[in-house]
Amino acid sequence: MMTDAQIRSHLYAAGKACFVRYLEQCEDSTISNTEIANRISADCNYTLGSGQSRVSKIRSILQAGKRNRALEIIIESNVRERTKRQARSLLGLNNELTATEPPTRSQVPSPVPNENQLWVKAFQMPTVLKITSRTSSITNAFINAIIPIVPPTVTEIQHALQILEMQPDNVKCSYCGDTATEWDHLKPLVSNKKPTGYISEIHNLVPACGKCNQSKGNKLWNDWIISSAKKSPKSRGVAHIEDKIQRLEDYEAWGKVQPLDLKGLGGDHLWEEHWRHWEMIIDNMIEAQKSAALLRTTISEQFCRSR
Repeated sequence: MMTDAQIRSHLYAAGKACFVRYLEQCEDSTISNTEIANRISADCNYTLGSGQSRVSKIRSILQAGKRNRALEIIIESNVRERTKRQARSLLGLNNELTATEPPTRSQVPSPVPNENQLWVKAFQMPTVLKITSRTSSITNAFINAIIPIVPPTVTEIQHALQILEMQPDNVKCSYCGDTATEWDHLKPLVSNKKPTGYISEIHNLVPACGKCNQSKGNKLWNDWIISSAKKSPKSRGVAHIEDKIQRLEDYEAWGKVQPLDLKGLGGDHLWEEHWRHWEMIIDNMIEAQKSAALLRTTISEQFCRSR
């Protein structure tokens, strides 16, 4: 039976906003995990692996019959009011302000002067989304788009799991020992918004859980695994970390992974053309943000005059 602590852990890994947004799709058994993960990746700029991990956590809660309890926990937690409203709606707990007909001015009670602050706190303005807030996602997309993906042979998979002391029907996270949901890059593909030269091939990939993958990010695994980073194996009190480190070091020794000269392999012409496209898009986003801010201000001023 799934406890509240386990539900909270699953919600943390899936993301509470993600849970309420994609709950109904996850409840539809005709939609596969991959289909929903692709939607999450496209909508939220997550990697496909991250999307798959989130879907797995949401459906684990559903399989445990804890749908409504998860929604109750979201409502009780410190999340945006919009997320809480969505959770209430999914529980059938909409209040009067979410009814089909909005209240008239006469139906809204006038605040007592000394209660003004309370009324102000009850309202939460949505955050303005800037076009330039997506530049990091664009940069990561440009880097990941040129990283080769080399499928492994069966022999390589067998050898990899033997080094990690795992069986093919019971693959665990190499970092913490939980059930694996994806394969994570030991050496990061991106560092300081630049390609590192490492690629997606089995010598640079190990089984991982979504929790560890998200916590590790682009950090070096051997620094992160013993760090106090949130949700790292050490901070979660994972047992036998030294044994896991030894297996990962053996894995690295087997793979002998070295960064590639991506520019040299691709050729100067294609390389420069690729990054010219990136630079043009970033420049256009900066200019678009300027005009968007001016447009938003103009529309706002015109609206306020007409009220």
